[in-house]
Amino acid sequence: PGSALLITPCTGVHTFGMRFPLDLVFLSRAHKVVRVVRNLPPNRMAWGGQGAYNVVEMAAGTLDPGALAPGDEVTLSSS
Repeated sequence: PGSALLITPCTGVHTFGMRFPLDLVFLSRAHKVVRVVRNLPPNRMAWGGQGAYNVVEMAAGTLDPGALAPGDEVTLSSS
């Protein structure tokens, strides 16, 4: 809880061999949201689509419904 993983460059994610679902936010090079995938179950794949360059992975349920939408700009920071 409270943390996420930025993978760059990355345009697709799989959950093969994982035991838990993920929330994903695919971002462009300019950190604009390209696609949001909520609750991707184990043994599945998700693609960011055209313009995707990075992905932020987090535990399923981390993203509130409607929190992010394509076109939104995201600011990334580390602690």
